[in-house]
Amino acid sequence: MDDRCPLCRKTKASRRCPALGQAVCPRCCGQGRGRTIDCPEECRHYQEARGRALLKLMALAADRELEVDWHDVLHNLRLALVRVQGERVADATAAEASEALDNAAMTVRTRANGLIYEYRSHDPRVQFLADELLRVAEGHRTGAAGFRRVGPDEVLGCLRYIRRQAEAARKRGSDYFGLTGQAVGRSYVTATAPGGGGSAATGLIDPGSPGGMVRDR
Repeated sequence: MDDRCPLCRKTKASRRCPALGQAVCPRCCGQGRGRTIDCPEECRHYQEARGRALLKLMALAADRELEVDWHDVLHNLRLALVRVQGERVADATAAEASEALDNAAMTVRTRANGLIYEYRSHDPRVQFLADELLRVAEGHRTGAAGFRRVGPDEVLGCLRYIRRQAEAARKRGSDYFGLTGQAVGRSYVTATAPGGGGSAATGLIDPGSPGGMVRDR
């Protein structure tokens, strides 16, 4: 019986892949994960990889309490950046993400003070990112589209926190979008209460668990 990986045809296939319905080798699993392999959220290896990526983001700038209490808001804001990068600005940079996060944060703060004003960038690439960030932020502020409703101060804190990570990545020359893309799921998610955890179905990663694993409730 041929137990070689069906993808590379070189190494022993020792890791069951639910997406392909067959076993693959660890190397092909890692290289194709979320890229050429459409990994389901419940895949243990996919969860573990996302957990490791999230811990690397937290190594840039960490606020464990914020990550646990507002993990759905952080996930959705990060996914907003990743989606725009994947669909509209393939070569988006950490500097552009930082500027978009800053503009979105200032707009959220201004709106919370009762003023109708939006901080916009002259660079359309940055504005694409900011527009999606604000769409998600507004979804959380109003509780729309299945998002958990949170106050503007909490949304503002999440935007500023993610910006600190983007800035740290920019200064270090890290691949911010590559790392963020590995840390998020494919869909916007919701949670019911601070610290309420997620599940494999929601795609939330709990940084408070060993390895950043999904907390199954």
